[in-house]
Amino acid sequence: MGHKGNIEAVCTTRKHLPPDLIDQMREIFRPVEEYLTTIPRQPSVENQLKRNFFGTAELLGFKDKELELIHQKIMA
Repeated sequence: MGHKGNIEAVCTTRKHLPPDLIDQMREIFRPVEEYLTTIPRQPSVENQLKRNFFGTAELLGFKDKELELIHQKIMA
């Protein structure tokens, strides 16, 4: 496959990725999923509310630094 070491063994020998690696991959690809998939995924109600909240906060004049702090608290 052109790879050396552990990754080649994971991809060719075992044929099954560990569940924690799959979850990690999903998290990494989530931000670009809309560009990689052909079937659009409906955003969750929670995500829509967050987007609306940040859009409203921006219109109300919140600064980028304030929005970042709020984002960190919401995502924690």
